[in-house]
Amino acid sequence: VGLSFDDGEEDDAESLRGAPAPPAKKSLKAPGVDTSFLAMTAAEKEEHAKLQQQKLVNALERQRQAKEEEVLLRYTFRNESAKKLLGSQFYKGEVHVRRGDTVAAVVERIHAKLCSDLSEKVSSDLLLVAANDYLYLIMQPHVTLFDIGALEWREGGAIFDLAIGQVHLAERGFYETNKHLNPMVHWTLYDGFTTFSQEETIRNRGKAPGVAVPNRGGTKGGGPGGSGAIGARKL
Repeated sequence: VGLSFDDGEEDDAESLRGAPAPPAKKSLKAPGVDTSFLAMTAAEKEEHAKLQQQKLVNALERQRQAKEEEVLLRYTFRNESAKKLLGSQFYKGEVHVRRGDTVAAVVERIHAKLCSDLSEKVSSDLLLVAANDYLYLIMQPHVTLFDIGALEWREGGAIFDLAIGQVHLAERGFYETNKHLNPMVHWTLYDGFTTFSQEETIRNRGKAPGVAVPNRGGTKGGGPGGSGAIGARKL
């Protein structure tokens, strides 16, 4: 009797063709993460580091130029003198400043102008408030106009547009006396760390009490960078 292995080999081949393919190996790379540098040579890594360093240098230079930009800042001032002289609780003015100027420097410049414009003594102890339709933040002396312009809502977008005069000033004594009244009742001290939701701010508008503001000094805060051009223009 002759033995044949052909039938068995055909059956095995047929069964292998019908078997499911082995699962593909999972990639260990995180999606969206640039891992190309892992395969770089030493020379390529050095070049990559130099490029990143140059990007940082360029960003810092753009920020420096932006802070040197001269702008025209519009402001609203509130005190008893303005009320007596003008028949209104506020006086509107404007002053040339730099984006990198601190609140302390801006207040000093505005104070000199107010004393001249109002022909009456104005206290040098002034509070500067950045404001929009929903939020009024009392800024500490070390904060810069650049920092204020860089503040963003949690949802995205700038909180303040200083170009349309969203800066208020008031004598500390006037504020302490009137902080239960509009708009001072909504003024809040900015600590440099708190973030704000536009949706929540609008929803809770009107609930913020007047706050006790400490004397000059306090917690430091900061803001991100940006770019600008040299030359005076509206902020």
